[in-house]
Amino acid sequence: MGASHYTAEEIARRGLEIYDRKLRSQIEARHHGEFLVVDIRTGGYEIDADDHAAFGRAEARHSDGLFYIMRIGYPAAHRLGGGLRAVSGVISGVAIVDLAGKMCHTKMAIGT
Repeated sequence: MGASHYTAEEIARRGLEIYDRKLRSQIEARHHGEFLVVDIRTGGYEIDADDHAAFGRAEARHSDGLFYIMRIGYPAAHRLGGGLRAVSGVISGVAIVDLAGKMCHTKMAIGT
């Protein structure tokens, strides 16, 4: 299935599902505030304090991957203004990047 067959919501759902089922208990406390890049097709992931470094390694491992990017313990990977703080509750977000690593779509929703 090509990248064009996934909606932003599907990428977010799959990325969060992988995080919740397979990764959260192993990485959240140790890597709070770092960036997580998950290939939603393979489940492969990278973690780094630098989002570009994490994405670069993920892309090097899976050049045709479809990636979900999040900041562990935060509602969004980046801030546009104001502050960025940790929150509790249900977080749904997606950042879709093109093969050059440029952000081409983001969507975020937070619920309780």
